[in-house]
Amino acid sequence: MLGSMLYGFVFAYVMSFGMSFLLGTFILLPVKERSSGAKHCQIISGVQPSTYWLTMFTCDLASFVVPSLCVVGVVRAFDIEPYVHGSNVW
Repeated sequence: MLGSMLYGFVFAYVMSFGMSFLLGTFILLPVKERSSGAKHCQIISGVQPSTYWLTMFTCDLASFVVPSLCVVGVVRAFDIEPYVHGSNVW
């Protein structure tokens, strides 16, 4: 019992560390596009601002959903007890 709870804690700690790096990567694209002027070039060439922002949102959403689903898959595949047994199951 204590071993599985410790395993669950270590998993949560490592995953929160990894997901914080994933979230940190979302700031890279806006900083890079600001320095290169990519948004300005797209607006000048005729791309609507709503299309630009919808595309950015879709890319960010896909960049977050895929790793999140992988985490859920790992939890389910390895049957990590603190997350899949008892009242902790969705």
